[in-house]
Amino acid sequence: MSFALKLKELREKKGLSQAQLAKELNVGIGSVGMWESTQRTPPARRLICIANYFNVSIDYLLKDDDSKVYLSDPLPSFPPMFSFMLKELRQEKDLTQAELAEILDYTEDKIIKWENRTAEPNITELSALAEFFDVSTEYLVSGVKSAASTSEGGATEQERELLRLFRELSPYLKGMTLNAVRSWAKNEGDSERKKV
Repeated sequence: MSFALKLKELREKKGLSQAQLAKELNVGIGSVGMWESTQRTPPARRLICIANYFNVSIDYLLKDDDSKVYLSDPLPSFPPMFSFMLKELRQEKDLTQAELAEILDYTEDKIIKWENRTAEPNITELSALAEFFDVSTEYLVSGVKSAASTSEGGATEQERELLRLFRELSPYLKGMTLNAVRSWAKNEGDSERKKV
């Protein structure tokens, strides 16, 4: 089922008119109608609002898979973590901005603007990026793996507490925290190898 049909179905299940949903999402009255008729697609920022409002994952909204994945916590607003995650994922693949742009058939300027938070991708671009990096769209915009994308299928109370606290941090502190944890994990892995 397409995004447009899923949006319409979710809206109708809540008994909302297009105008009522537009008011709830703080968008123009015609926006919902254009999204449902495929005349337009919402920007990533609005996609997060839609996912949070209906308590479903972005992947559910964008992918052909019709199995709903409910959110345990609301997704963070867009784009601070997206910019950080895009840069991190790109660097993990050892790609320059120009190389990533060439692979995905985008302009280098577009990648630079996304990483500098001066522009945001549309939902097609967001889906393509998530697919390229083999991550969920939730992970790409929030840095948090959804329970559905982890092999454990859920998180412990301690992990949920860490996640709640992490979400309260500024984008800068989130980046510092991620770098520190990665360093700790790497050092722990190195010490484990030395013991063997």
